[in-house]
Amino acid sequence: MATTLTQVRTNVSAILGLDNSTTGDQPQIDFYANEAVRKTLMDTRCYVTSATITPGATADYTLTTSALEVIEIYGTSDSQNYSLERRSVAEIIQRRQASTSAGPTRYYAMTGNNLFMWYPTPSAADTFTLYYVPQPTEMATGANDLSVTTYGGVPTSIFDCVENYVLWKMADLDDDASSSMGEKYRALYEDAIRKARKHLRDRGGTRLGPARIRHRGALVAHDRSTYP
Repeated sequence: MATTLTQVRTNVSAILGLDNSTTGDQPQIDFYANEAVRKTLMDTRCYVTSATITPGATADYTLTTSALEVIEIYGTSDSQNYSLERRSVAEIIQRRQASTSAGPTRYYAMTGNNLFMWYPTPSAADTFTLYYVPQPTEMATGANDLSVTTYGGVPTSIFDCVENYVLWKMADLDDDASSSMGEKYRALYEDAIRKARKHLRDRGGTRLGPARIRHRGALVAHDRSTYP
């Protein structure tokens, strides 16, 4: 199955009768295609990677890797691995105010898009292994392939998630009466997400609960203070 931006443009414009040209509907299709990749990644966690970071002896660390969502993290101190627990920003601050406890870092919060807050403060040589959904590079040319990790790493088996999302948004934008202004494709997107999550569970991937789909409008940023 072709998973390039060209294929998204072709399929969406053919189904909805849009003008697939640079002076027509193509720029908006491209915008929603990139949004669809990010939304699919966040709703399914279909592509997860890892990174090892060494924040040094600092309580707050700015992550240089662009992450849509943190999945899990563990620390290594004096050659021993240990788990970290997610906490709110307020709780991390309260713990810091109440105590200057030494020892391996046991708690963390992430606020904004890139700031880790640790407690206790790590030792200079401590490392943390981070599992996360990476921020993809936006597709800009027709040959860009969203199944390639650079552009999202969305498996071909769940490509319909991306296509149905773009159909939903473009039909809504175009006031397409045949799809009730995109509602038909919104339902298809949500169904595709549910099937994708089941597919990932069945193949032994990330364990996910019921899909939580955001309806209409732009993407809503995650609250990075805590994670579900």
